[in-house]
Amino acid sequence: MADLKEAKGFLIDNFLCVLRRTRRLYVELARQDQQLKSEGREHGYFEPVLLCICWCDFLGALYLGEGKANDKRRIVQWLKGPMASRNKLYRKHASKIHEAYRNGLVHGFQPNWFDISYDEPKDHLVVNGKIIKIDVSTLIDDMIASVGDFASQLSDKSGGMSTRHGSLGAFNHAAKELKIKI
Repeated sequence: MADLKEAKGFLIDNFLCVLRRTRRLYVELARQDQQLKSEGREHGYFEPVLLCICWCDFLGALYLGEGKANDKRRIVQWLKGPMASRNKLYRKHASKIHEAYRNGLVHGFQPNWFDISYDEPKDHLVVNGKIIKIDVSTLIDDMIASVGDFASQLSDKSGGMSTRHGSLGAFNHAAKELKIKI
């Protein structure tokens, strides 16, 4: 079992590093990649969003303390909880985001109901008909901020036994179920 310092270290030192690397690769460096430009694509299409949805699943497990809960519950609760503190529209569209990525990618090779963009933060999570605009830069930045918030708010007020959402007890319960070495 991780103590509070180890759990926060895992989130800050390891997980945020992965998110920052993803932002660097898909947002910052992609603009300079000559091969992508020559193919008419300056950015990855939905790959970084797929990574973020997978991480919502994992982070949702740590947040809820439910490593074996279904993916929808973990993803939706991460979006409705920590991510919604960055933008309240995550709460409103959490189920639709899950459905579009889960079923669209698994069964159709592309997400359903999304318009993926870069550098349009004012349109992030705006709905037009059935289509939700996802701004990749904003999504990754919101993920980075929400993981930082989760780590800073992680507490052990009950001596590590509580499994309330966002507690060290919940984190450790999920980490044990998922067999994560911290």
